[in-house]
Parts: sequence; C-alpha cells; structure tokens
Amino acid sequence: MCGVFGAFSPSGLDEFRCARALELLTHRGPDNLTLRMHRERCLAMGHARLKVIDLSDHANQPFTSNCGEYEIIFNGEIYNFRELREGIADRCDFRTNSDTEVLLNLYRLHGPDMLDKLNGMFAFVILDRPQNRLFLARDRFGIKPLYYARLRGMFTFASEIKPILHMADDAQPDKRMIATYLATSHCDFGEETFFEGVRQLPAGGQMLFDLADGTEQIRRWYSLADAVGRTEVPTGDVTECVAETIRRAIDRHLVADVQVGLNISGGVDSAALVHFVTRALGSCHSFTQDFQGYSERPWVEEVAQGKAVRAHFADLKSADIRAELERTVQHQEQPFGGVAVVGYSFLYAMAREHNITVLLDGNGVDETFLGYKKYHLEHLEELQGTQRFDHALVDYCAFWDETRETALARISALARDSSMIDGTPHEAGSHMGSALANLDQYRLPQVDDFESSLRNSAARDLLHTKIPRGLRFNDRMSMMHSRELRVPFLDHELVELAYTLPVESLIDASGTKSVLRRALADWITPKIAFAPKRSIQTPQNDWLANDWRDLVEDLIGSPSFASRGWVEPARARKAFEAYLTGERATSFFIWQWINLELWARAFFDERIYA
Repeated sequence: MCGVFGAFSPSGLDEFRCARALELLTHRGPDNLTLRMHRERCLAMGHARLKVIDLSDHANQPFTSNCGEYEIIFNGEIYNFRELREGIADRCDFRTNSDTEVLLNLYRLHGPDMLDKLNGMFAFVILDRPQNRLFLARDRFGIKPLYYARLRGMFTFASEIKPILHMADDAQPDKRMIATYLATSHCDFGEETFFEGVRQLPAGGQMLFDLADGTEQIRRWYSLADAVGRTEVPTGDVTECVAETIRRAIDRHLVADVQVGLNISGGVDSAALVHFVTRALGSCHSFTQDFQGYSERPWVEEVAQGKAVRAHFADLKSADIRAELERTVQHQEQPFGGVAVVGYSFLYAMAREHNITVLLDGNGVDETFLGYKKYHLEHLEELQGTQRFDHALVDYCAFWDETRETALARISALARDSSMIDGTPHEAGSHMGSALANLDQYRLPQVDDFESSLRNSAARDLLHTKIPRGLRFNDRMSMMHSRELRVPFLDHELVELAYTLPVESLIDASGTKSVLRRALADWITPKIAFAPKRSIQTPQNDWLANDWRDLVEDLIGSPSFASRGWVEPARARKAFEAYLTGERATSFFIWQWINLELWARAFFDERIYA
C-alpha cells in the first residue's frame, strides 16, 4: 500500500512544487519517498512507499525496467504475483522479489491486456517510452484510489486529492455534487468528486494519456456482468464450492513480508476471516471498535472463541472522537459516513502500536452474498403474486423477528421510496440553501445487467454506492496510520462465483447470505453462523444532541455556514431544535451539515493542501 503522484505539463513543472505535492502522501508510504523528473522537467513521477512485499530498497519506486524503456509507480498488491512471475520467468531477468517488477514486466510483454491476468488491488501508472504515453489503471472494484485533473494547463494524478489541489494551487467545490449529497446521501457513486475539475479513474478503468498531444482515452477494462457470464456455474456441492473459494481468496490475501492482522466485528464475515486466517497462520491479532453502550465485544469474543486470536478493542469515547474529527475530515478529503469512520483512526493506531502492517476486513460480503435486510425485503417484493410468497414471508418474519404486518409495511415502503438507505427512509435535502436550489443534481448510476432486480440492486451497491464509499472511508483511515487494508471478500473470483448462484441459495429459511452461513456452520458456533445481520451502531444520535450540541450549534450558527448558501441556516436551526426535543431515528442530516462545514473550512478557508 503506497501513494502515487505525477504531473505533466509541456511548458515545464516546478520541481519544488512537485516535491511538496508528493510529501502530502507521506502517511501512505513513510518508508521511502522518491520523485523523478523526466522530459526536461515536463513530467514528474513520484512514489511514497509502505514496505509490504520485498522489504529491500531495491524494490523502491519509481521502478524502471531492465531495458530502461518502462517505469512504474504502483499502489496496492498483486496477490498472484508469484504464479505470474513463474509464467514469464524465461523472458525476464528479475532483480527483486517484488510484485512491482512482475507487474511492470507483464506490461512490457503484454501491454494493457495484462490487466485480466491480475488478482489484486491496484492503481498504477506506467511511463511507456516506446509508445510515448502514460498508462493508468485501476483494479476491478476500485479498492485502490486514483484521481486525476486537468487544471492550469497541467495533467495531474495522485492517490489522494490534496496533491492535485496543491499543484493547481486552487480548490473549488463542485456544488452539483454537494446538492446531490444533501438530497440523496450518496458521495462516491461515479467519476465526479466534491472538487471542480478533479475526477477519479473509474473502478475497472484504464487511461492512455498521449504525451505528444496531451489527449486521453478512458475505457473500462472490466465488467462484472461480462465476467459473471463467463464464469462456470457450480455443478456439485455449492456450499463446498463457496467454502473453498473463500479459503483460496483469504489465503491469497495473506501474501506479505510483514505481520498480518484482522479488523473484525462479531458477524459471520468476521468469523470466516478468523477461521481461515488462524488456520493458515496459526494465530493473529484482531482489532475492533468498541463504543460505550454499543459494544460488539461479546459477539467478537464469541467469534474468537477457541481460536488463537489476540483480540484488541479500541475503547471509543465522545471526547476522543470529537478531538479526532477535524483530522479525519482532512484525511477523508470529502464528506464521509459518521462517527464510526472517525473511530477507525483509533483502531489503526492500535494496530500500528502492535506492529501489524496489514489488516484484513470483511467489506463486500453483504453486497456479494445478499446479506442486508433490504435485500431480503426486495426478494419478497419480487415474489409477490407467486405461490412462494407466503412461505418466504414466514421465513423472513422468523429470521428477523418481525410480525407479518410489519414486514408487509416494509415491503410497501420499499416500493414507494426508492431513496431508502438500507431499507430505512432518510432525511432528504429539504434544508438546501439558495446556492444549490436550482442546480441539476448528478444522476445516480443504475444497473440493469442481471435478470433479477434484486441482483441489480446489489450490484449497484457493489459497483456504485455502498462499496465505493466504504472503500474510500477505509482507505483513508488505514493510510492515515500507514496501515494496509485488504478486502478478501472482494476477490473477483469469489464475487463472480457468488453472482452465478441463484438467489434462492443466498436467501432462504436460514436468512440472508445463507450459503455462506452453511459453508461456515461446521467451523463456527450456530449463534454466529445463523445470527441476523446487525448494522453498525454508534452513539452518534445521542452525542449530537448532548455531548456535541455546542459543536452543532456553533457550526450551523456560524457566518461561514450561512455565507456558503449550501444549507439554509434558519431551517437548519429549526430542524435541530426539533431533533433535540423529538424523535431521533436518524441524525444523518445533521451529520451532513457539520461534515460539510468542517470540510469547507479545511479545504477552502484554510487551504490545508497549500
């Protein structure tokens, strides 16, 4: 896990400014920082390295091929690099044991077609001198970030946004993005960012940037639907096939020359990680957020029972989270999900204290194996009018412990309100200010590649909404503390397999993601294996009304909040007063206000990237 930075300008670059831009990524790669200037200072290639595979300095980047014609800067890991190296060993003279050198030689031999061979998480840029171009690429599901911009006559790219803003010496908010966020809650759904002119290379995307004329060509090299269409449907024991595919995916994600640990909760995905990691490594450290009054500790202890796991809990208090809030805003660079995201700072700091460089996380399992309650409801909605509906409704009510009347009301609400988040209505942008009121909002992507509307819904979450935002949240928090986060449930072979399975094998009488539960039932306790999905709970609702009330009132009552025109202050104050005295089912709209104001102060008032 590292940071990449580069810039190109036909009129030349300021090397000092480029060096400062690269320094803004030091937290991503504290082990080595190298900047190279090419083409009479018209092209900069920079890299901040966190040593994970091949810890020698010989593997530092930018890394140049033996022939001198190709150079790479690379963020991420290629998990199958050893197998790939064996396949090209007769045509390459390797001088390191790194995945970086394998990646560069694959490009040298196969060009952009090499992407299909890779199993990993990656965002890299290759200087291709024979073709006089830059080749930029990002992994299938966008696990690793890569931003770019054309600002002030310059093409710039980086693993984070701050270096790009530094090179342009400017930052302007994208008001359409802010309006979309306030109205829909979505913040990482496309190529746009919250900064005008700054975009991200799409997940599964590649770019050819011509150094002669400055033109670019972007295309998607990976399609989930196409890959699923090419995936062989299991013909034998599906449960056994899923278990074996999970084992292989987790084993691949353990490739490292540093210590590997776990970021876990008390759910079935964490139980799977604990089982397979301890089976492979013998023992491991685990790390868990622990909010007072909303503790996962009993469930985590149940997950770790009988395993060689040294469990660590980050005891999170209101004052600690508040003290870390502004630093988190600066590292996230764009609005984020809530106090749970801030809490990860303490988790990764604890991992650093115990010298754990790499952590595995369960992100993606619910979007892949249909784990959320809303998917169960959408499945019932699809079954309405069929003979299977009544039986499926009984199974739903038993699993989620709900009455028939409540379940039917939820299905009806789901059909009425397509803006529901995880099956729960949210506060819309009814308090939007005059600066945003007449703007066209961005259209949220839709997926219609699969026959089932439920599959399309889950794929939308995987490709465009829930997973992209979660990956960004976690990437920034882990990198804040120079830790590498890996997500084995987003291994493309596992995802593609899961999307070939019929919905009935994923949602049945044993609940959601049922094939996963059955696959693990022999190795973990039934209490965990067949427990309903629990949403991450935090004291955010209470804190905003009590401990943080002064912070909220100061921010929404400030002159800067009013002057931006993003939220109408009088309506915001009235809504907050109602929140203090009324029902507190959700506090997300309040979180949006304070998050946006703190973000605006950091990037537009204080210009922290300068």
